[in-house]
Amino acid sequence: MTATDGPKLTRAIAAYDRLLASVGDRAAEIEPRPVLVHWPHVGSAYDGTVIVGQALRGWADKFPASSFRTPDGRARAIETARERPDRAEPMDWIATNHVRTSPF
Repeated sequence: MTATDGPKLTRAIAAYDRLLASVGDRAAEIEPRPVLVHWPHVGSAYDGTVIVGQALRGWADKFPASSFRTPDGRARAIETARERPDRAEPMDWIATNHVRTSPF
């Protein structure tokens, strides 16, 4: 999904906001565990196959569930999640990843 998707992007962001708001409502049950945010990554080779991987170096975008209680907290999380895949090839780092235990 790109910035030019207009209404589709607006609906996706609104749906994500509602999801995070419901997480914020249950923060007392969730914390101290962090909540990880993610936005879909779609590169030029996408043909309908979904690949699920592991976080080889941990998850970068962690938030306390209570941060989703406010519109600003949710907006910050959504913006953070969207920053990673807003590149032509969001998974391009894999080609240069030479971690000894990496499956890549």
